[in-house]
Amino acid sequence: MSLTLKRPSLALRTALITLSIVVLCMALFGTYASTRLRASMERTTGEQQMSVVSFVASGIDQALDQRVQALEALAGLAGPALMTDPVALQQFLASRPGFVRLFSGGAFFANSQGVAIASVPLSVPRQGVSFLEQGYMQAALLEGRATISPPMVGKLLPNRIFVMATPVRGANGKILGAIVGVTDLDKPNFLDLLGAQRYGKTGTFALVSRQPLAVITSGDKALQDRAGD
Repeated sequence: MSLTLKRPSLALRTALITLSIVVLCMALFGTYASTRLRASMERTTGEQQMSVVSFVASGIDQALDQRVQALEALAGLAGPALMTDPVALQQFLASRPGFVRLFSGGAFFANSQGVAIASVPLSVPRQGVSFLEQGYMQAALLEGRATISPPMVGKLLPNRIFVMATPVRGANGKILGAIVGVTDLDKPNFLDLLGAQRYGKTGTFALVSRQPLAVITSGDKALQDRAGD
């Protein structure tokens, strides 16, 4: 006795082929949709991250602008009479605690030769010390422009600092000296607000200088420790 297998009918074969095509299309569509969804999520996440970074950067820019403007305002008040009278200039600087609090490393006036002639706090003995070799001092005295230095080790402070400086001018525009604000990165300062920021549950922010390449501040303690090495 033998069994004879019947070939599938044309209708059945057509149905199977159609089903195969449908399954294949669904698989391709699923892959395409998954790829598009992933790309969309990555794009959305990137846009969110850029928005957050831009917001934080805007806050830092405003804090820097505030300090540059404070330096320029004080430079405008210090005329030839004060710049030629270190005692009066010292009293003038010390009588502005609100200004001094803007700079965790203190502030000082330098004469046209780059020598500090008034400084706060008094615990940092800057008076009589020449800073003419520093790039920020040369920019203020020789080029007549305000500047923000890259992070560096202080000449008198053994800590990491960065400096903002602006020229002091007389009525005729002649450069009489410079006023300098120092931010001590190893002491509490306005950039600590950046370190306190978080992105999600584990994300942190870091402020990095380009030249020299260095971490200025970061919410990542390990990264911050390496920055001080």
